Amino acid sequence: MQADVDAGGVSNTATGTGTPPTGPAVTDVSDDGIDTDGNTTDDPTETIIPRQPTLKLTKSLDRKQVFPFVYDITYTVSVRNTGNVTTTNIGIRDDLAAALDACGRWASPQLRLRVLVARHWRMRATTA
Repeated sequence: MQADVDAGGVSNTATGTGTPPTGPAVTDVSDDGIDTDGNTTDDPTETIIPRQPTLKLTKSLDRKQVFPFVYDITYTVSVRNTGNVTTTNIGIRDDLAAALDACGRWASPQLRLRVLVARHWRMRATTA
């Protein structure tokens, strides 16, 4: 279960019971067999699951020439959780997007290109 991976492992105990031909029922609780931990009887079995948080970011573009020297470019930026733990608050920041003003024009004259370009961004986050 994902909650076990997020927690870093699982602690588990099993109980066996039985009824003999005569006398009271018998029962036993599992033991992990590790007596060097100070608990010599009936301690749970611990399974460690290494947590590996990783993300995969991809950026692609679709460029269409709408007039001579005028292009419409659509960027698609995606981030995907490729690790084995739940990841929250995933964000995407694109330095090129910050260079444009609210109207899609270059915010700084030094950033102008020799061709006119309209840029659009599609950003999405997905889980593995």
